[in-house]
Order: sequence, then structure tokens, then C-alpha cells
Amino acid sequence: MIGPDQKSITYATVIHASSNIYEKFSRYLDAPILLFNDSNSAGLAESWRAHYTEPMVYLSLSSSVGGANMNNQKIYTGVNWRGCEFGHMTIIPHGKRCYCGRYGCLDAYCSSNILSDFTGGDLKKFFTELELEHNRGLMNVFDDYMDHLAIAVNSLRMCYDCNVVLGGHVGAYMSDYINIFRKKAISLNPFEQDGSFIRVCHYRTEASAVGAAIYYINEFLQAF
Repeated sequence: MIGPDQKSITYATVIHASSNIYEKFSRYLDAPILLFNDSNSAGLAESWRAHYTEPMVYLSLSSSVGGANMNNQKIYTGVNWRGCEFGHMTIIPHGKRCYCGRYGCLDAYCSSNILSDFTGGDLKKFFTELELEHNRGLMNVFDDYMDHLAIAVNSLRMCYDCNVVLGGHVGAYMSDYINIFRKKAISLNPFEQDGSFIRVCHYRTEASAVGAAIYYINEFLQAF
């Protein structure tokens, strides 16, 4: 997790990040730099690309699960800069072990690895084979994946009452399955029968890099 000063890392379990990582980067880059949460940056990129001025939730489905809550193209970080850590919502009590050490987190059920592990770590191959509809095992895996994802999306809709955008590595492949997924998600919703609030991301790759650049572009524009 990135600290409020955007120069420190307050929590990291997947990779080892030294306490002076900002100083190390600064030493070699002759330009202003800040550290960015990848999901927040991707959410910012999506918000700008889709011209969202209304609230929007971005759900990043990559090798880990994260997200962003956007309002008028501004990121809600939370009081402790831990807002929108959707990957650690508990969707199955006492369920699968998550990399954080807890059990039942969304990340343990909906990271891209859950799918790509069945095709040697190749997510593109997973969806290529899925499209052929020959492998019943992969079809069942993806059906289970969408069932768990539907729980998360319904929870986000109940909490935020806004559009939910599926992004990250898996989101890039969801266009062909969005109608099926909307039906799964809306079946959990007691108030609505229209799942059009569930959207697929515009940026299929490098959304985080785009969002980090937009931060500085926005600063430049606001200076005039």
C-alpha cells in the first residue's frame, strides 16, 4: 500500500519493498516522481477515457484483485489510504487461503491466476480455449469464477449504487461474456433487473501507466 505522502510503502507482502525505495528511484530520475497504487491509477484512466463525471467503481482483476472508487474523476483513497482494497473483502467465510494470510478473500477466488493456472500461466490461452467450447473443465472453472465475481459485484453495487467496471487482465476478456455475467450478478440483486451498470474496461492493457500519466497531465492543466 502507498502512504499518504505517495513516497512510502506502508504494506507489502507480495514483493519486498525497501523503506527508502522512493529515495532510490529519485536518485536516478531527473524529474518529479510519486508512487501510485496500480488499481487507483487504472480507475483514473478508465474514468477519463469514459468521461465519467458520476461515481464509478473500478474492479481490477489481475494477478491480484484491487479497485478504485472514482467520483467526478477523483480517486477516493480512504482515511488511511486503504480505500477500495476489494480483493480483501470476505466473500466465502473460512474459504480459500489468500496471500494476505486470511481466508475467503475475493482475491483467492477472482485473481487472474485462478484461470491462468489451468493453462500454464497463460491467460490468453485460457480464453482462447474457452472460446472453442471444447473443454468442459475450463468452462466449469470460468462459470465458478463468474459466480464468485458476481457476489463481489453485487456487494459493490449495494455499497456504492453506481456503475461497476471490470478491468485488469480478466476484464480485458470479459466483453464476450458480459451478458452471461450480468445475469449472474443481477440474480443476486433484490432491487434491479437490468445489469447494464456492469461495464467492461476500455483499456485492455497498461491502464495503470495511463492513469499515472493522467495525474501529471491533470496537474499541468489545473495550473492554467
